[in-house]
Amino acid sequence: MAKDSNKIIVQLITDPAFRSWCFGNAAEKENQRWEHWITNHADCRENILTAKKIVLELERGSREEIPPHHKKYDSWEQLQKRITMPRRHVNEAVSSITSSHYLGWMLTAAATVLLLIAMLFTIEYTDFMPVPSLEDNEIQVPQLLTTTTDYGEQKIIVLNDGTRITLNANSSVTYHAGWVYEDTVGVQLEGEAFFDVTHRASGEGPVFQVQTNDGNIHVLGTRFMVNTWDEITKVVLEEGKVAIQRKGLSAKNDETILRPSERAVFSRVASDITIQNVDTHRYTSWTKGLFEFERAPLTVVADRIEKLFGKEVVIANPLLMTKKVSGSIENEDLDMLLSALSRTLEITIVKYEDQIVFRQNMLEGSFINQTLN
Repeated sequence: MAKDSNKIIVQLITDPAFRSWCFGNAAEKENQRWEHWITNHADCRENILTAKKIVLELERGSREEIPPHHKKYDSWEQLQKRITMPRRHVNEAVSSITSSHYLGWMLTAAATVLLLIAMLFTIEYTDFMPVPSLEDNEIQVPQLLTTTTDYGEQKIIVLNDGTRITLNANSSVTYHAGWVYEDTVGVQLEGEAFFDVTHRASGEGPVFQVQTNDGNIHVLGTRFMVNTWDEITKVVLEEGKVAIQRKGLSAKNDETILRPSERAVFSRVASDITIQNVDTHRYTSWTKGLFEFERAPLTVVADRIEKLFGKEVVIANPLLMTKKVSGSIENEDLDMLLSALSRTLEITIVKYEDQIVFRQNMLEGSFINQTLN
């Protein structure tokens, strides 16, 4: 966490709009915005105040009487270039501010400059996202990044505030790459993901929001799964509380509250949100490398395989449609999954390059991998 704080502080002190606010030169709207963050966001208050103190100390030190030929930094921009220089030039910067000809200035400013250099040593060469610019009375939102997964692949994304997103195969999530100084932190999901959102006390920190084509899910701090395949959004809540709002609705009374162990299903075209009590583990077990089924029709299993592994599944015999699948099956390796299914259902499963065929088998179940032939 210290490393994250250092990065945020350096981002702040190198932002012109933030320095303008520190010096009391910001417009009224900008002042109100920064004061709002200090008052209502305890999680970033200390970093903002520390950065402000450094900016003011550097400014105060720069006004000390310094012999003209020792004024190494004629502007903040020059100082900033020195602060962000490669490590091999650090010694030169330190010696340039420790000349005995202006010891008084050194006492007030050198400590802060060295602190900045120490921060940069800690951060190494991490790419910085600029803090929001407040120029023209508007905040510039940090760059949007999109993370995608291939078939059979999962990825974990950790956002700036600590929120953890586990992205399932054949999915994508778009999010802000840096610290977001807004009332709402939004991510756009296509596919399936599990969210472990950092807890926020009511009124503290931005509201986390998952956006889908069918509507939005608002949370303060919770664990839940969202699936947007087949033009329908499904939300399964493991703990906490979320509010769901369908597309096109904006009033507070249009929200539907979801509670732990509940599953919500909604879409842009449906007039209602369907809610039912469920065993959440069946819907989130994929985060642990498992398929969890409870009397699931074989068609449901086949659809799941198609979504996650990108191969068409053909059920060759209509009688197989009546088969049900129950239990846990490892899903991290497709061949192991198909082999386990064939033994469980006592059927023959053949895997081709782009297709998987389920066939009736009167004998013991078998799995044939034709891609190896």
